[in-house]
Amino acid sequence: MDDFAGYVIGDAERQRDSRPKQKSIMQWMLDHRISFSEVERLAMRRAMVDGRDAAGLSGRNDSRRYGAASSGNKKKSLNEIAMAVALADGRPYIPGSSIKGALRTGILWSVIVNQKDSFHKEWSKLKETLEYHARNKHVADKLGFVTKEIETNILHVLGVSEKQSDAVNSVLRGLSVSDAPAGKYDTVVIRGHDALPPRGGERVSNDLPLFRECIPADSRLRFSITADFSILKKIGLTSMEQIWEKMHAYTQESIRLREKVFGDAYRDLFDEAEEADIILGGGTGFLSKTLVYALAPDEEEAREFTAKYLNTQFSGDHHLEKDIRLSPRTLKLARHDVEAWIMGLCRINEVCR
Repeated sequence: MDDFAGYVIGDAERQRDSRPKQKSIMQWMLDHRISFSEVERLAMRRAMVDGRDAAGLSGRNDSRRYGAASSGNKKKSLNEIAMAVALADGRPYIPGSSIKGALRTGILWSVIVNQKDSFHKEWSKLKETLEYHARNKHVADKLGFVTKEIETNILHVLGVSEKQSDAVNSVLRGLSVSDAPAGKYDTVVIRGHDALPPRGGERVSNDLPLFRECIPADSRLRFSITADFSILKKIGLTSMEQIWEKMHAYTQESIRLREKVFGDAYRDLFDEAEEADIILGGGTGFLSKTLVYALAPDEEEAREFTAKYLNTQFSGDHHLEKDIRLSPRTLKLARHDVEAWIMGLCRINEVCR
């Protein structure tokens, strides 16, 4: 146990200092004479890749098989996939905080686009912050302070405490969202796949050395929302239908921006996306989580701002030179077997009150 504690602490310190990770936990167990067959008996759930067990557990003491990605990518092993969050019994779930966070973004977007002229000052401050801190690796934090101020001014209107930024002043106190557990233990591991702007009407795409454990497409999850409209009415919200209308509109605007560039080559995917109410999960792309296109005076200025910002974060991606029609210039897809989807699309159906 002391050796294992040292391993865990050491790995946390390496992540904090941005140093390479230590060996995988599977390798640690093998080094301590814990066999594949023993680990297999302990597993509460499995993630599948192309129909195979992602753990590569063969019942044989063959460490070479562990983490061998079916994609043939030798540089990235499956012990480095981004895992789905799971309950104690092994079921994957979507945290209620993630759903509420998406709702918050949709509500903020709606307020901004309906009062666009009121946010000229905030947009100017965002641009000035990016220009001033463009060479600072902490530019994202600096921009975060500005967007947090915008959120505070829109949502923190209850006046419960003198300090406006206090959480007790937020109208979102009136919205509670439960977790959404999956009914099954099954998950799939999806390799990251970026579609690039079509050339001559033809699809252009890249597989990425990234792997995500995902809840499969067509899964149905149930969660509950409790709304106190005596609080939410402070920002004009008087019904759940109104909240979902704002969320749907924000989601469809995010999709529309990409459809203008990718629609002809990926028409089948965008036709399906018309029913999406919300986009959830990691790997869904910058446009599913940003307010930049709402705050900017027009799409071109938003594109320029986003390209400049992304260039500070990922200079090797050449956003300033290559994000000509849209920034970012990628459509995040999930591919499994022969099927493909735009990543993270969800539809919401009310089943009871």
